[in-house]
Amino acid sequence: WYLWYSGENECWAPNGSSAIQGVFLFVFIILCLFPIFAWYRLRQFRHNSKLRRKKYSAFVTSYRPRCWYYESIMMARRIVLLLVYAFPKAQQLLLRGIISFFCTIILMIHVKIQPFLDPLNNKLETLLLLNLCLISTFTTITSQSSSTTISNTITVLAALPLLP
Repeated sequence: WYLWYSGENECWAPNGSSAIQGVFLFVFIILCLFPIFAWYRLRQFRHNSKLRRKKYSAFVTSYRPRCWYYESIMMARRIVLLLVYAFPKAQQLLLRGIISFFCTIILMIHVKIQPFLDPLNNKLETLLLLNLCLISTFTTITSQSSSTTISNTITVLAALPLLP
């Protein structure tokens, strides 16, 4: 019963329940502050990398010691893309352009920093970010009158990471 009626209440609507709006605001604030908190906790151990790797190994093990902060950048990038995607959908072209812009910036940051210990991980992440950038760019230039070639290209690009 609950799943059947989920989505009926718009938490951003003026007549929406204040409890739902409060929960949404609380979750939003926690999500936005978590990458900053993670960066702050990791920064406290910037002079003692062994202790940082021992206490927060899930955050720093796969990165070079010089790039101890990169997991907080990964979290922030996901949150930014989700927040942009959650913008009102009145201006679809602008929204797609903003997402494409952020994907390109994320790709450039990754190519510049190359944060992973293993060079293969850096190459794979670069390829996946390039794929995401291409999909977002092609989605931006797609219109209803455009050819099916762009739509087919987007479908192929979206399926590439799933290939063995």
